[in-house]
Amino acid sequence: KDEYYRVAFNRLFDSARLAVMAFLNTENSRWGQLRKALPKPFKEQFRRIVNTLHIQYSYDGNYPKDDPAGAFTHWRQEVEEFITKLEQKADQTK
Repeated sequence: KDEYYRVAFNRLFDSARLAVMAFLNTENSRWGQLRKALPKPFKEQFRRIVNTLHIQYSYDGNYPKDDPAGAFTHWRQEVEEFITKLEQKADQTK
């Protein structure tokens, strides 16, 4: 079960990363370089997503074991809002 949660959290990170790649119009998938290329406040938001979902929860396995489903729901909403704001910003720059 642990591996399923870790993969699920990493899929949320992947969704945010792919949205950033689309926003920046790049095929570069390296999250460190993507983060540096983002404008504020997206840079800080993406840093939090990377540090929490990709590194802490998925890679290290340090997700909230007492309520993983609740944590997933929370972060799904966070990532959805992040992607929506990226889309809105992209629409403004067209």
